[in-house]
Amino acid sequence: MAKKGLQTLPHLTDDVARLVEDFSRETDRGVALLGAAFLDDALDLMLRAALVDDADAVNRLIGPGRPLETFGARTHLAYCMGLIGPDLYADINLIREIRNDFAHRQPTQFDQAELRPKCRRFQCIAALEPGEDCTPRELYIASVVLIVNHLLISTASLSHAQPGKSFAENGVLRLR
Repeated sequence: MAKKGLQTLPHLTDDVARLVEDFSRETDRGVALLGAAFLDDALDLMLRAALVDDADAVNRLIGPGRPLETFGARTHLAYCMGLIGPDLYADINLIREIRNDFAHRQPTQFDQAELRPKCRRFQCIAALEPGEDCTPRELYIASVVLIVNHLLISTASLSHAQPGKSFAENGVLRLR
């Protein structure tokens, strides 16, 4: 890949194929956690591609113990920067909510009463008109894959933000 800072993009794209394969071997809980984690990694990559090309400064924001440590924080920032639209923002937040359900409330299956309607609310999959026979698990997996692919394609076209002008470039106001 020609863009500096996106050397991991081809590897992440290869990982999408492995992710789909991994989903087939996972429990519903594993699918929810793995899908959200992979989506979080794609958001991390997108933000790093959009921010200034200064790894030290970006690493002070993104990473463990940093202000943008969480999936939610990265999701909100991507939306506020205009990197994702309102429909994607809603779907990513829904994936995060479902992940939290499995992580903290211990549902055991996507087909449980409280999760079924959440999985039917994904906007990205609605355009594909899934039938009623499509399971909540299948809707979740398809949504994660569609969103990750969208983020990867969008990330490939991003350019790093330009740093602001230095103090010397802006000039100094002289006070009398």
